[in-house]
This record gives sequence, structure tokens and C-alpha cells, in this order.
Amino acid sequence: MRTMPTHTFNIPNYLAFIPRIPTIIIVLDYIETAVKQAGVDNLAYFYLGRAYHLNYRFDDAIRAYQHFKQNASSSDLKKHSVDRLIEMCNNGKQLLGNLHDLDVLRKKELGSSDYYQAYDLSENGGTLLTEPDEFKTKTDKKKDLTSIIYLSPDRTKLFFASYGDDDKNGKDIYVAYRLPNGAWGRPTNLGTVINTSYDEDYPFYDAPVPWGIIVWVVMIFSNLFTTLQITVGPSR
Repeated sequence: MRTMPTHTFNIPNYLAFIPRIPTIIIVLDYIETAVKQAGVDNLAYFYLGRAYHLNYRFDDAIRAYQHFKQNASSSDLKKHSVDRLIEMCNNGKQLLGNLHDLDVLRKKELGSSDYYQAYDLSENGGTLLTEPDEFKTKTDKKKDLTSIIYLSPDRTKLFFASYGDDDKNGKDIYVAYRLPNGAWGRPTNLGTVINTSYDEDYPFYDAPVPWGIIVWVVMIFSNLFTTLQITVGPSR
């Protein structure tokens, strides 16, 4: 790739490499050169920001995102969530300023489809399961989403993530209750006490309390990943 003449640079051809971490720095060299050319498409600055972003060069990424934002059409701004990406960069700077060394107690390699089997829930009593098709909406199937379901210790509640009937609010947390006949009721969105306009995933039911039930959930938004303990009531 490095032997290609500069006049053949085509930004979209290199974009496919950006998510592949080992090639980010190589691609960054090309995009940095490409944006210096006269008449370059403004979208190049968005992808320059993405390359900087994935390379942890957050200040450079913010400048590239802002350049794109200032010159972008309304349709491009709607298609590319640049404000959110800038927010993520600012939070990335904050997170990198508070690093801690980790002690690895055990190392085990698992596939992406069965990683949850490594969790020991013997004290909690719950069970992690792969979501069956009967709980998937048309949007879930279209997006090829397979959530990890948490089955409560009393086997009466299922918590899982779903796009619902559309993906306007991203993934939300849903709960389904077991009916008297043993079947599962229609899943219910847990509402704004938990769900936001960003993605929520990996719900974990903790315990019933007099004023409701405690649910742990991972919120995937501008702080990347944030785990919250939320009480939803009343208890059932």
C-alpha cells in the first residue's frame, strides 16, 4: 500500500480498513495526506476523525470532527453522529487520565457466542441464556441481534436487550414475566427509568426489595460502558 502514488488516493477505498486495529496507523497516514489535496470531500475529515479516534488521538479527532461538522450538509450530519463522537473523545480523555493497573487472576479464551458461560452465578441463583427467536422482533432479526437473557432465580422473569419494533432509541432493556400457564408474556420495555436514547445491554437481575426489583444494566453511550444499579418497582 505504501508504494501507491499520492494522486491515486481514494478515501472510501481506505475506510474499510479503519475498524481493523492493526492497520489504523497505516490508514491514518493515507487519510492525513489525502485531506491535504485540493477539493477533497468533506466526509474525509469525518473518517480522519475516526482514524484519530481509534488511535486514541482524541484532541486531533475532535478537531477533525469539528471541521467536518462545520462544513457538512444536514443529511451528512444526520447520518454521522459527530456530536456523540466528540463527546466520546472528551470522555476518552477523562478515562485515560484515571488509569489503574489490573491484576489478572485467571485467563480463559472463549468464543463471542458463549463467553457468558464463564460467569459463576451460583450465589445469585440466576441463569444466563442465549435469546430464542420467539423474543426477537423483526428489527432484531434484521440487525442479526442475539441478546444474552438473564433468567431470574425464581424462573419467573426474563431480562434482555432488544431494538423493539424499531431502532429509534437503540437497544433497550425489556422484561417478560412467566404466565400462570407456564408460557411467557409479551415483553415489556422497562421505560425511561433505565432506557435512554443510547444502547442498553446485558441486564442482570439482582434481588427483589419491598419497593421494587434491583436491576444492573450496562449503558453504552458517551462514557463507552457504564454499569448502573437501578431499582424498578413495584416488585412482582
